[in-house]
Amino acid sequence: MIIRILFLFTYLLFSAQLFAQVIRYNTVDFSGMAPFWQVESSLIKDTEPDPDEWNALFDAPPYQILMAGGFSQKEFEQQLRLAFMPSMGSLLRKELDKNNPKSNFLRHVMQIMGNEKKLKELQANLQKAQLIKTALSMAKELLPDSFLYARALPPVSFIICDKAISHAPTGVIIDLLFSMDFEAYVPYFIAHEAYHFYRAKIKVPNLPGHNQPEYPIIQMLTQMETEGIADQIDKKKFFLNRGPFAGYEWARSYQHYLAKSPQAILQLDEYFIRMATVPNSDSKIIEDLLPMNGHPTGYYMANAIIEKMGKRTLIQQTANPFAFIRLYQRVALKDKKHYPPFSSITMQYLRKLEQKYYLPKKAEQPKQKSSPKLMWYEKDKVINNW
Repeated sequence: MIIRILFLFTYLLFSAQLFAQVIRYNTVDFSGMAPFWQVESSLIKDTEPDPDEWNALFDAPPYQILMAGGFSQKEFEQQLRLAFMPSMGSLLRKELDKNNPKSNFLRHVMQIMGNEKKLKELQANLQKAQLIKTALSMAKELLPDSFLYARALPPVSFIICDKAISHAPTGVIIDLLFSMDFEAYVPYFIAHEAYHFYRAKIKVPNLPGHNQPEYPIIQMLTQMETEGIADQIDKKKFFLNRGPFAGYEWARSYQHYLAKSPQAILQLDEYFIRMATVPNSDSKIIEDLLPMNGHPTGYYMANAIIEKMGKRTLIQQTANPFAFIRLYQRVALKDKKHYPPFSSITMQYLRKLEQKYYLPKKAEQPKQKSSPKLMWYEKDKVINNW
């Protein structure tokens, strides 16, 4: 099975309460699988499922969530018919020849046939596994202790869908077929998402609005810091070096851009020098400087901090991308051979941004009432007492 993209779509249209009302937090959910197996059983017999069977499938909470985010019930039904019904064979072959997203999904879902027993056994194993507990323990290692259990983790649902992995504020949805080939990776992925969930609870109240010119800068630096730290959970073990998925296309792209992180940092430095010296420069360009949404560059910087200064030092500065860059800068200034430092102009420019958006404003001190003027006979008394 090919991983098309590991971190796919965050569905911003989800109702934040829809999932939580039906499935408890800190749970692993398979409510969409029983109705799926029923529909599949009818289709492979070349029988159209009853309306009640379709309704049971799409009434399952995870499918409700997907549909709230734009998932098409009608299209999904048709794709399942093409993939499973023998009478649709000729039309299926035509679709497969097109080599487009639809044909990719059809190839993906057709792997179910002949693997039903294996998938159901996997489902049983995942239901027994302590996925949430394992994921939380891994995420905890990169989070300040005081933030970890402030709120329970949104539910994790396993279904069959047209995305390998999806995530939203209301939960994580994982394709069971994806888990068939990548079972060992599942708790690490959940831990990665758990890190994001708890990290997002650390609010910064003074950030710029979406329409403000400095928003892309703050957003991209935050993305680089957050993903760089979260990637410490899963990338090294699975996608780098000789990890089990290191040969996949997505992993090779990650490795390529990770190797080019020093060049990316130099380009980033040039960008900030330009922003500092030519204030009217287009801040949106930063989005083109950091490949893969900042994942590889952020990983490179976070890994440097951990290796040279320790994980605890990194954790103490959680949720401040400017502090993240300062920590990297301390490493780079001591080891310029391996880590390119930022220029002093860049660091001054970033310091001003941090003071503007991240550092709390000092509360105004109430004016002290002036003391009455001391009389001549009181002065000596004051001096003597002092």
